[in-house]
Amino acid sequence: MEINHEALKKALEEHALDSHGNIYTITINDVLVYMNQLIQRHPDLAQKIDTLDQVSLATEIADFIGGVGIVDHIEMAISEAIHLQIDRETEPPTEVCDG
Repeated sequence: MEINHEALKKALEEHALDSHGNIYTITINDVLVYMNQLIQRHPDLAQKIDTLDQVSLATEIADFIGGVGIVDHIEMAISEAIHLQIDRETEPPTEVCDG
């Protein structure tokens, strides 16, 4: 059974997208911040990284990010969000105690 998701699509477009039309993207700055953190933990990497072909490194980073099963994690996150919201909106109201 196909469900019409126009209301959800509209809500996502209006309230959940970044300036590029994505939901939570990994930015270049995120990668650079992580690299700096990695270098702080392993200072010997700084010089080694500088000697690498930067185009090949950029391509390798993108390939690895794409290959870590992000789709599986995203699908799981969407499923969990749906179930959590269903639980929140369908749980009976709790009584307020005066204390």
